Amino acid sequence: MLSQALGSLPYRMQLLGGFAWRIAGAPQHPIDEASATSAISEASRVTYRLLALPTWHSLNTPEQRYLRALHAAGGGASAQRISQAADLAPTALSRAKWHLENLNCVRLAEDGTIELGDMITLDDLDAIVDGERQHALPTDVTEAVSGAGMSAVPTAAVADVAPRTSDRAQRRGA
Repeated sequence: MLSQALGSLPYRMQLLGGFAWRIAGAPQHPIDEASATSAISEASRVTYRLLALPTWHSLNTPEQRYLRALHAAGGGASAQRISQAADLAPTALSRAKWHLENLNCVRLAEDGTIELGDMITLDDLDAIVDGERQHALPTDVTEAVSGAGMSAVPTAAVADVAPRTSDRAQRRGA
């Protein structure tokens, strides 16, 4: 079970082993199926927060569109299907694929299709897309405010983006 969940990221390998070891209480207790399942869940949570999400936010718009197209296709699709769904010019599509391959976000499958890599998994994309939906303004609100010449950012949202003192700065007394 753990070996199937490893993937190609060395950090994930370390997380899985560390969580499995601690959850099982090894070496006094063997790593059983319940411990392995919990370790996989914890490693997935940490890799999402520390790897997938920051990687997603570092991507440019064509790269995000490319991954959204793969997400809509269930994690794998032909280059033609991705091209149609992402609605990108051939040069932008090629650059996006090249960069995403280098980041291990996508890879060429044995059958010639393009599939998600290990850096951002289908589960990660599910969470990212759901998060974006939750934070998006309803279309009618956006149209109403932009048509009236007003900012589309609700007043309540401004407080959410105000600079905050970091935990480290608070400990230093800043």
